[in-house]
Amino acid sequence: PKKLNNLNKNLVVLYDKYVIPKGKIKDYRTQWSGITRDTLFGDDSNRDIPIVSFGECQKEVSQIFSSTFHGGKTVIVVGHALSNDFDALEIKHPNAQIRDTATYHPFMLHGRGRRRMLPRKLSALASDELGIDIQQQSHQRSYIENGKQNHGMRLKNSSMIGHSSVEDAAAALRLYWHRYDDWEHSLRYPLAPMQSPISIPFQQRPPLEMYLDGCNLPIGMR
Repeated sequence: PKKLNNLNKNLVVLYDKYVIPKGKIKDYRTQWSGITRDTLFGDDSNRDIPIVSFGECQKEVSQIFSSTFHGGKTVIVVGHALSNDFDALEIKHPNAQIRDTATYHPFMLHGRGRRRMLPRKLSALASDELGIDIQQQSHQRSYIENGKQNHGMRLKNSSMIGHSSVEDAAAALRLYWHRYDDWEHSLRYPLAPMQSPISIPFQQRPPLEMYLDGCNLPIGMR
């Protein structure tokens, strides 16, 4: 079982549901997922998050990732170690539309070999790059406001057990925003709108210059 979620630009949850896998559940991995048998099969009157089958989840997430769902706009999927999520859901997304904080080189560590790069933990990246603590039990941070001590929250994990998937998704998205300019520049701004030459009036098109390289001509024509 896996709890899935997506966040839009304003960090509003778009999709947050429990998913029952196709096969038999052998280990709930409660330490990381926070999910127990009662979560899925207990009294649903106390459940605030819906439960769907694997097929339903696969279909719904695929629709969210589809450009038609967003009025034809390009859908960029941001996350950490997304290959694991895509494999688990058995779906694909264009590589050019994926921003993975686990494989973004400035976020990675150098391995023993010169060219070997190792991914870092999301919690370590969030701490070093954003100054926020994630993947911890509920905690409070004190701060001073108007001369009085107040208690604030930093991407609070509302679950006493396991990671908060909402918290992880928010951290990955904020990491992307934090390095957005450098990240997109390194990819040569694939999201930048490109004007098709066909849409440019013929009179305004730049002159086309062509030349022939003699080395590529047949010997008799050189």
